[in-house]
Amino acid sequence: MTFFSVVIKTQAGLRFPFKLGSLTVCFLLVSFLGVKLKAENLCGGNIGYQFEGGLTYTFESSIWICDQLDTLHVNFHFGDGGMEQVSIPIEAAPEGFYSVNFILEYTFSSAGQYTVYITEGSLPDGLCNVPNSGAESMRIYTRLNISPFFGSNITPTLSPIWQLDDVGGWLVHDLQAFDMEGDSLSYAFVSPDIPGFSYPSDIELTIDGKIRYFPTLECEILVFVEITEWRNGIGIQSLVRSIILKGALTDIIASNRLPSVSLYPNPTTSLTTLTWQGQNQGNYQLQLYDVHGRQVLQFDGAATNGTNTLTIDMSGLAPGIYFGRLEIGEEMRSFKVVRE
Repeated sequence: MTFFSVVIKTQAGLRFPFKLGSLTVCFLLVSFLGVKLKAENLCGGNIGYQFEGGLTYTFESSIWICDQLDTLHVNFHFGDGGMEQVSIPIEAAPEGFYSVNFILEYTFSSAGQYTVYITEGSLPDGLCNVPNSGAESMRIYTRLNISPFFGSNITPTLSPIWQLDDVGGWLVHDLQAFDMEGDSLSYAFVSPDIPGFSYPSDIELTIDGKIRYFPTLECEILVFVEITEWRNGIGIQSLVRSIILKGALTDIIASNRLPSVSLYPNPTTSLTTLTWQGQNQGNYQLQLYDVHGRQVLQFDGAATNGTNTLTIDMSGLAPGIYFGRLEIGEEMRSFKVVRE
């Protein structure tokens, strides 16, 4: 799976035309071929950022879409009045989602606190906790505090938004947030400015960043979790993951019949061995994804009834966190592996 990624450099108060290239071609296709621009039914996403120097930051956005469209068109707001219009081709992602991933570079005019956000598309109809949800837009945002007292910062990496598990009837989304700079992390539900928005009573957020939802209705819910970074006892930055959790667990329950898997060593510098107990013979497929949902490795083979092992060579991958999906027929198991 290949993601289209582009870096656009802008400066506060100024607007620059795009250079000729892939992005310009994308706009021309939209204009002359009539490709759909507005994405409906956004499933969620998040915006991360990295300090580049001075007042310049790079923002990386990952957005997940419930509908199959050709192109996503969004207005990206930097919180100081600056805005960029971005059109990005949509790619297929696991679990029936479609996704885009793009990078913007921006220079602010001064230090301060900014809310960087995307408000686009529409929410799916019939969400349990959002009245008239189809008439509301998805909110995807992050908070940036530019201060000489905090220095440089990179937001934590998060697990793919499509990684959902059924644990004893609970729907679990593990954020698996990891901060490369060693900042402490805390998690909290937040409420967007959506009329009538509320959280159901049967939802929990654990201290280590797991969203646990025990659905009692056959409908989906919208969740916003703010991940705050703490340095020397001070909350310096935060980002928000927006995600829709499915109340109907039929597909998730069916996809988790495969017994648990084990990895050793984990973390690894190159090779790791995956072991699982097979209950039936059949062909397996193993896919490995990075934190943005991009597929980086795939293995295919035949599983046996009994102990199965597979050696995964990660020496060609960059250090970081990766997520795997092992599928045998209709059965599936997900796991996390760290490349040092």
